Amino acid sequence: MSAPDVDDPGRPVAGEPSPHDVRKATFSGAAGFFMETYDFTIYGLVAAYLTVEFFSTADSATSLLVTWAVFAIPFLVRPVGGVVLGSFADRIGRKTVMLLSVVAIAVATALIGLIPSYQTIGIIAPLAVLLCRLAQGFVYGGETAAAITFVGEWTPVRQRASRLALVQTGASVGNLFGSVCAFSLSFLLGPVLMQAWGWRVLFLLAIPLAGVAVYIRFKIGETPVFRRMQSTGDISSTPLRDAVADPATRGRMYQGALLGALMCAGFYVIYIQQPAYLVAEFGFSAQEGLLVTLVGLSLLVVLTPLFGLAADRYGRRAICVGTAGILALASVPLFVLIGSGTLGAAVAGVLLLTAPFAAHNALTLGAIFETLAARTRGTAFAISWGLTVAVFGGAAPFISTGLIALTGFAQSPALLISFAAVLSAVGYLRYSEPVE
Repeated sequence: MSAPDVDDPGRPVAGEPSPHDVRKATFSGAAGFFMETYDFTIYGLVAAYLTVEFFSTADSATSLLVTWAVFAIPFLVRPVGGVVLGSFADRIGRKTVMLLSVVAIAVATALIGLIPSYQTIGIIAPLAVLLCRLAQGFVYGGETAAAITFVGEWTPVRQRASRLALVQTGASVGNLFGSVCAFSLSFLLGPVLMQAWGWRVLFLLAIPLAGVAVYIRFKIGETPVFRRMQSTGDISSTPLRDAVADPATRGRMYQGALLGALMCAGFYVIYIQQPAYLVAEFGFSAQEGLLVTLVGLSLLVVLTPLFGLAADRYGRRAICVGTAGILALASVPLFVLIGSGTLGAAVAGVLLLTAPFAAHNALTLGAIFETLAARTRGTAFAISWGLTVAVFGGAAPFISTGLIALTGFAQSPALLISFAAVLSAVGYLRYSEPVE
């Protein structure tokens, strides 16, 4: 499928944005991604503690499945939140949605850190956690689309892959920061104090992080592309209807779902599910599980911007088709290595998975952005990405944990990554690079 013509990715009315404005926009997007990715993923990093605190049952496997179900359910409301907030972004501007989402997700995250345990208030505790997670999912459904659209519309085509890769690096740094905090607290406090109250600190950190992100996002104005649409009266009053009714836009949303499959499944299996997976299946300690994830995320932070620079020079298509092929073939052997019983083997397996995955972490969101027309971009992006994350992201730990329980095959998570890699390879084979 071809990309829209060059006016759809958008230039300002007169000339290109200044390098200073492009840097400010990039930093704004990265800062918000840092905070919001930290907020949304620390749940997975401390899932073992949450299972005891809120979802404990007589059977440990059932408890873990319930924990991952509460992780997955909010992803089902992401498409709804994406439609609502994406429509706002197309009607009132990208920046407003970015500011709203930062505050709302931080509040919901901090509240999880304040909820008493199941032993204290009974069934109200897990229901309150679920309510907070649903609020996160609803708002986060529009944040990714708004932030990527915001930075993409500020950035010239020839720099877009590297700039959007830096935004995604902000998300990876947020995950790395969360892993460092979780590992450090676990090391300093020990398992007893970490279970008693240490995990709550991670959730309460959301408030100061949100304050920083809001300040940064206030420092940059609305995108030149959106201002141009305002000046020409090209703002859609019904972006959802316009996006769904247009056959070309529908086709690009389907393509976006394929492009995003590997990024979603790979991220949530390799970096979010991994700590609990290593503890439950191979007898690693909680600290060791967090350490393996921390090392993988460290490499992801290094490689993500490098793949962005490479894509500005060589294009996204060849890089992403090749790395998807590698993961389709290598995921099962690498998960066998991860489960071979030693900490060193687990670290090596995660690092080898990270190397090709980093390409999709860097380039996928930009590729989806570049397939969509500006007038309904916020809405169409949010629908496409929300559905993809619901199926291949939030549900990934639950599906793979269920497959392990059903089949007894401890490497079942790798099968999900391989399947998603095939779908993404198909999406990139149909992807056309934008032209300046």
